[in-house]
Amino acid sequence: MPTTITFLGHSGVMVRRGPHTLLIDPFLTGNPAAVHTPAQLSPTHIALTHGHDDHIGDTAALAKASGATLYAAWEICEFFGEQGIKHLEPGNPGGEIKTAFGSIAFTKAFHSSSHKGRYMGQPCGLVIRLRGDNEKDLTLYHCGDTDLFADMGLIADIYKPDIAFIPIGDRFTMG
Repeated sequence: MPTTITFLGHSGVMVRRGPHTLLIDPFLTGNPAAVHTPAQLSPTHIALTHGHDDHIGDTAALAKASGATLYAAWEICEFFGEQGIKHLEPGNPGGEIKTAFGSIAFTKAFHSSSHKGRYMGQPCGLVIRLRGDNEKDLTLYHCGDTDLFADMGLIADIYKPDIAFIPIGDRFTMG
């Protein structure tokens, strides 16, 4: 089964490979660029780069409806655990979590991370490695919201991403 990557609007991305559907930063409701509603998606995994509303978006509803595993900073996982989300995999920059589809490594990102005044942990970039039995391994780098920084060169050297998702918003991210 081929890998498909779909832009969900803003920073949101859906990655499908085999039986796995990963949503990254699923801000759908209220997002004028979103082409899907939460009811149309059934993720097996959700990964978050940081805790701002326009990134966590519909995470709680999606995770509750689908039973998806959530990968995010420790504080974000605590927040969603308080909302009844059961399958939580916290991480921080420098850490890597093995998953059913491969792995997610957390990298640095230079931004802020809060939700309604609550600190939501350090913002992260995500390196997602998709392992496939019948397909070439694929490495994705989702920078999250960040400024350009020199360690992006190290991330490229170490992880060798095939595809990168890079923010270019100018006021709150690199321009």
